[in-house]
Amino acid sequence: MRTHLEAVLVRAGDGIVSGDISIAPSSLAKDTACRYCAYKAVCQFDPLLPGNRFRELQKMKADAVWAVIGVSERGGEASVDQ
Repeated sequence: MRTHLEAVLVRAGDGIVSGDISIAPSSLAKDTACRYCAYKAVCQFDPLLPGNRFRELQKMKADAVWAVIGVSERGGEASVDQ
């Protein structure tokens, strides 16, 4: 899990350094990341504006999550490529 998280953070950091500062909050069902965000006033994300869309997440079972990130539940690497 740590290896996957580190890769996600590196990709995000590389994107920011490269100039990608797009606004892309996530949503799961009716709950959104904006609900918990302390930067609403700075962000100004509005889903009613063209181009502003939530990244729609889907509920997944634990084994499916581990498969997507390429790790078996026992901690070993899985054979799933991402």
